[in-house]
Amino acid sequence: MIPYIPPSAGAFTGLTKLLNGSASDMSAGWRYSDPGWSWFVTGLNDKSIPWSTNDPHVALEFVGLLVSSNLWDVPQTKYFATQIFCELASNATNTTDDSLQLDWPYPMPSLFLPDNTSLGCFTSSIAPTIFHCCDNCRSRLACRALYYHLETGQCWLSLYVDSLLPTNMSTIQGKWRRFGRPNW
Repeated sequence: MIPYIPPSAGAFTGLTKLLNGSASDMSAGWRYSDPGWSWFVTGLNDKSIPWSTNDPHVALEFVGLLVSSNLWDVPQTKYFATQIFCELASNATNTTDDSLQLDWPYPMPSLFLPDNTSLGCFTSSIAPTIFHCCDNCRSRLACRALYYHLETGQCWLSLYVDSLLPTNMSTIQGKWRRFGRPNW
């Protein structure tokens, strides 16, 4: 991927910690956005990602940015990318039969990002039941996970990358349920 980016350009990658930003080891908790890689997560002292020297190094920097052939962890809202990558998957996936699992890949201590320096990509609607919200997710190829608010019927779909909800959503009183899509 590096040869396609001009030296002065920057491109956000599909590497994020938007689902698990609480790891004390900055190299742990990184995930890929690539289809078929929802199971992958970096572990403690992981060296599988070719980070720039001393990166990742800041707890709230949840997004990978490629600049001048260097991969950095950055706060998402501080940088503008000047390049994009598009990937064409060679096989179509039938998502209507995809399983959605409660608390996948594991129960989260909090369903909300710790601050507003990073946020995932979401779409929201009102769904009368969790089942309707699940159907909404299954009908979107890009849906990685869903959050359903039991009291209001809010259905939030996490698109492209699996992410915790934006921090401002934590002020909504009531119970949220999270369902992940392990086969995406």
